[in-house]
Amino acid sequence: SSSSPAKPSKLDLRAWQPAQISTFLKLMGVDPQPFEDDGVPARYLADLDEEDFVSLGLSQDQSRRLVADVHSLVTGVPVELELGDAATSAAGSLLVNHLERGSEEDQILAALTLPKICPRGEKRVVAALACKLEGCSSKVLVPVIEAVRELAQKGDTGMISSLSRFLLSDDARVRRAAIGALQGIIEQDERNLKLANMLLAHLEDPDPSVRTAVTEALGNFKKNDEDILWGIRHKIDYGPPFARAAAVRTLPRLVHAGDQNALSIVFHALQDPEEQVRSSAVKVITDTSLSGVDETVQERVLGITLQYMLHHLPAVRQAAVQIASKLSPKGNQRTCSQLVFMLQDSDWGVRREAALALSLLGDRTDDKVIQSLQTLRGDCERHVRDAAKGATERLQRA
Repeated sequence: SSSSPAKPSKLDLRAWQPAQISTFLKLMGVDPQPFEDDGVPARYLADLDEEDFVSLGLSQDQSRRLVADVHSLVTGVPVELELGDAATSAAGSLLVNHLERGSEEDQILAALTLPKICPRGEKRVVAALACKLEGCSSKVLVPVIEAVRELAQKGDTGMISSLSRFLLSDDARVRRAAIGALQGIIEQDERNLKLANMLLAHLEDPDPSVRTAVTEALGNFKKNDEDILWGIRHKIDYGPPFARAAAVRTLPRLVHAGDQNALSIVFHALQDPEEQVRSSAVKVITDTSLSGVDETVQERVLGITLQYMLHHLPAVRQAAVQIASKLSPKGNQRTCSQLVFMLQDSDWGVRREAALALSLLGDRTDDKVIQSLQTLRGDCERHVRDAAKGATERLQRA
């Protein structure tokens, strides 16, 4: 169930099995191995003091905390969670207590452990996490936010609102954690435009890991949403280079495979003056998440690519050749003829890319391909000569 009533219970630790003692100790951040090696039976756990625990290898702080935790259970701490078994329920209840009132180390341990043992939507735990979001140190905040990602109910509007304000944090780790948590709890096909715009703004975040988190989170929003796509296009047109590249990489997550409008936007980005934006466009165009597996769409994409091989900018021609080398079927006559033509390009980078592409797509029985590559071995640029030599040898070995 999503919540459990508190019910004061004196747990009879002496009745626990050794495996339950080990489970309890692990969940409370204590290595159970010394207890197992020493053969400490469950019936003695409640009788051990701090010195006994220290002699078993625990630190002073661990020993003090464990004595207090065991005492709490024996004297009747409310066991507020009903989890897998008595040991897990007891540990979970104590961890909630630590989350609310423990030291920073206790709070962090609780935030890291509770998602492993509690179901999503466990109200008592989610309420404790929500309170902790309102006031805790930056050291504790990130694990608490990450716990919220795993435990808050999907579509919890109050929690989504609470997390959104952490997008403005000065700490990149907090921003990244908040975006990850939002991704974890917003519903699939989300239509919260205000939240989408806040996330889109973070495609300009100076931290690359935050931008990556935004790309992932935006994938939960409704596909082909015109307002969100307008925001992406605006970023591609007017954002700084790193934001333009991030926006291009995000696009496939926002549309259905084969979307014509999205393909147009990415090919538009292929003409960007910045290499990082063009390389992002190349990656997206050659990734089936955008072009899909539909052969008709792939042929259309290849047709557009061949047109871009004739673009007036050498960098765009190079990018188009790279795309063709990945998308075109081997031996495709139309592509190979175009690549042979590109071997005469005025830009040596284009000639080199065309030779490399022919090494992948060419047919050794095609005399025109082999002859053109042989001619290119006399090129004035060493990089082109090396590519032509390598392509010829590769095709002859095939």
